[in-house]
Amino acid sequence: MQPAVLAAVVTSSVSIVVAVLSVSLNFVNQSRLEELKDKLSGLAAERDARRSYEYDALKRLYAVTEPILFQLSERAEELQASISGLARTARNGDLDPDRNWLRKDDYYRLSTAHRMLAPVALFHLLQDGLTQVDLGLDPNTRAQYLISKYLAWALTDHHEFAAYEPRIPYHSDAVEIGSDAQVPRQGLASGIIDAAGESLIIRSEGGTAKVVRFGEFSDAYAARDSELYKACAPVVNMLNDFHPQTHPVLWRILIAQAHLCAACIATRDLAGTPREQPNSPAIRPWLSIPESRRNVYDWRQPGDTTDDYHVLVEPFDVARQYLQARLNLNK
Repeated sequence: MQPAVLAAVVTSSVSIVVAVLSVSLNFVNQSRLEELKDKLSGLAAERDARRSYEYDALKRLYAVTEPILFQLSERAEELQASISGLARTARNGDLDPDRNWLRKDDYYRLSTAHRMLAPVALFHLLQDGLTQVDLGLDPNTRAQYLISKYLAWALTDHHEFAAYEPRIPYHSDAVEIGSDAQVPRQGLASGIIDAAGESLIIRSEGGTAKVVRFGEFSDAYAARDSELYKACAPVVNMLNDFHPQTHPVLWRILIAQAHLCAACIATRDLAGTPREQPNSPAIRPWLSIPESRRNVYDWRQPGDTTDDYHVLVEPFDVARQYLQARLNLNK
């Protein structure tokens, strides 16, 4: 074959191969582009669907929780004031055996019991509303839920509180509620707390529910045959003759609840702000009462020789251990 002819054949063959490869590459690239477009379109649709779900779910979550959590933060402020008020009353000598207000003053005893039980009732309502919403969508709401849970149920963990070092000898199962036994009951079974909290809820025919105010609570409790009286009497009687020194287990519980109250209030106040404060009391309730604020829980009268450790360190350290064991709001 002549060189010129051979060169022409080779050139033509190369051109054909290049053309075929070009067409093939264009086809492959076009297919890949179409696949990429489909994938991106699917991702965008999935993202839009996720956003739509989260938006609707958050609306449902906030509609259910915000009214209850607002009430809870208000009741937490009241309970925190009652706990510090018990310390102040003891400091003034008004919880001494000869004039203990929690036995002699029905108003003081009932108002304290009502403030202890209102968070239990609100937690019932919160649980009822959360059956069909995604709590994990909002860390702030989840934090408040967990805080409200242990605020409601701390009274049922009395044996656990007694077991923290230094251990407190405590055998409540042998003590009758309201009796004059030497070892007073300083906590209650979960069924009793559950029933007492439920008794504070008024449900209307339309399906709405509310927690009774103190006046309604006091009136219903005055009727000895009422369901509220039967349910709440164990809590009210548990407060008879209470003093932080003679009821150290219950005082440990109340100090833990004071931390939870402070954390509940702080979490509410931080709503909508960036969650970048790792030591925020909304994240770590055991930090919600710093040492500089513990003096309001000092129950000692002038001249009392009880040392600072047993008043301003021990119950707060127990509260820290309990809350750290029960709560991890960073997860």
